[in-house]
Amino acid sequence: MDNEWIIEVTGFLNNRKGRLIYEQITGEWKKGVDTLVLDLKTVTGVNSMGGAWIMRIRQHVHARGLVFSCVNLQSHVENYLRMIAPVVSHLSLKPPKPPGFFESLGAAFFNALGESREVLKLMTDSIYWTFIAPVEGKRIRWASLFEELHEMGVR
Repeated sequence: MDNEWIIEVTGFLNNRKGRLIYEQITGEWKKGVDTLVLDLKTVTGVNSMGGAWIMRIRQHVHARGLVFSCVNLQSHVENYLRMIAPVVSHLSLKPPKPPGFFESLGAAFFNALGESREVLKLMTDSIYWTFIAPVEGKRIRWASLFEELHEMGVR
């Protein structure tokens, strides 16, 4: 294949570097190129986001009907990419659908239920410390109260 575009990647492949490579490829595709080759000979390591960008680049190149390959991988980089490939290769690049009517209604119901529980807990604590605790001989720990008020920003 005579029309290869070889991009040499160096250092640690992370989110920032992966995004830069992707933007380089999508921004200025060279005319007449039918194969994209990423030379990973000097890549010292890769994290999950860097690997995900490699998979996204592969999807982008394949969507154009072209050939993609990675060459000169160190064993630990190759093993890592093989490990995460099944996880990230099937992911859709489309954003998730917004929730429908029933999903929104259910979410609002469960949010209101959670807030109601919090209000009930607060009311229970207030009633206990206002009426029951003094009868049981328990006193308010003023130092703890002031510390808690300070934490909440009340001065």
